Amino acid sequence: SALARLYLAAGHRVEGICRDEASCQQTRAALASGSFSARACDLSDPKAVDALGRDASAQEFDLAVFAAATLETGYVDQLDPAAYRRSLEVNFLAPMTLFSAMAKTPCKRFVFILSGAADLLIPGLSPYALSKRVLRDYLSILHMEESFPGCRILAVWPGQVATRINEKARKHGTFRAPPLKNPRAPEDVAARIVDAEVAGRKTLVLSSLPLLAGALQAGLCSGLFERLLRWHPAFRRH
Repeated sequence: SALARLYLAAGHRVEGICRDEASCQQTRAALASGSFSARACDLSDPKAVDALGRDASAQEFDLAVFAAATLETGYVDQLDPAAYRRSLEVNFLAPMTLFSAMAKTPCKRFVFILSGAADLLIPGLSPYALSKRVLRDYLSILHMEESFPGCRILAVWPGQVATRINEKARKHGTFRAPPLKNPRAPEDVAARIVDAEVAGRKTLVLSSLPLLAGALQAGLCSGLFERLLRWHPAFRRH
C-alpha cells in the first residue's frame, strides 16, 4: 500500500493483486484513487497464478513489484508438509512464474522483496525462510547466467517493517515468534525502494546484520550460532 501511494502520487496507474476480494475492497477504500485498480488472485493456487501470468504478459506496464508473502511459523516436528507447500507457492513459485511470463518480450523493470530470514536461519520460521531462500538463490542464478539480459531487477532486503504479516501468520504448535524490535515504517521503506529503483540499482539492503550473521552461520561459526540460538530466550524452545 505504501508503494502504491508513492507511485499514484507520482502520476502512475497502479494495479494491485490481493489475496482475496475482501482485501481488494479494503485496499481500494484505503487508497481511494481512480488510478488504482485491484484484482484478487490466490497465489497458492498454481492454476490461478498461470492465468494471471498469461493475462499480465499481454498488458503494457513499466514496473512489477513482487511483494507478496505468507508466513507460517512452527517447529519442524510440529509442522505439516502443506505449510512448506503453501509457502513455496506464494513466496517463490508465484513470483517466479509471473516473472517468467512477464519478462519475455519486451523486457521490463522488476522489484523482488526478499528477507533476512533467508540468510540467517532461526528456529520456528523454516517454511518462510526456506521459500525466501529459494527466491534469493533463483535471482542469484539468474544474474550468474545473464538470463533475461534486457530486464532490470532490483532485489530488496528491507529488514523489519511494521506490517501486519505477523498478525496474519498461520501458527502451528507451541512456537511463538518474538516481537519485532524497532521496525521501519512502511512509508520509509517504500521511499527507499522507489529511489533505488529509479536509480537503476540491483540491490537495496536496509538491514545488513542478518546477511552478515547468515554468512557466519553458514561458515566456520555454524556451531557457535546454533548454541547462541538455543541459549537466547527469544528462540528457546517452549
